[in-house]
Amino acid sequence: MSPVTRRQLLGGAVVAGGAVLGSAASGWTPRVGDPQAGAVFRVQGHGLSLSSPTFRKGIQPIPGERILAQAELATDRGEHLGRFYAVFMALAPAVDSAAASLEEHTFDFGDGTLVGSGLGTREPEIADTFAIVGGTGRYESAQGTYMAIQHHLELGGDGTAEFLISLTA
Repeated sequence: MSPVTRRQLLGGAVVAGGAVLGSAASGWTPRVGDPQAGAVFRVQGHGLSLSSPTFRKGIQPIPGERILAQAELATDRGEHLGRFYAVFMALAPAVDSAAASLEEHTFDFGDGTLVGSGLGTREPEIADTFAIVGGTGRYESAQGTYMAIQHHLELGGDGTAEFLISLTA
């Protein structure tokens, strides 16, 4: 499968695992109804920032460096949903891999959390794919995947993020 660009993710014209993720993504609010298998929704991140005792603004993290990321979460219409937290460790560049970081994400929606994990790249316009590895509250048995595009303020981005979440259970 070819990489998903920011334009495709925002426009909803995304093909993942043979299923088209689109119209169902806009407008779904995690606080309404029960999360169901097959639910697809888009979440926006604002104020995405990085912090670490060793991290230097504007400099790519060095291998082994651990960094915390945080952002506010909202719907496409700007309605507040909760907070996003991530910890990631920079990886040493490998000849056969585009992976730049090992990342653990938590989406705190207030009435439950989704937890995800995966590898991130340094490509700011290509979506990285992460596995939903669990959750709490309303999302206790959640499984699935999500695509993320993150524009960290400290690495020259505008502090926004887009997440397209697809629940399978």
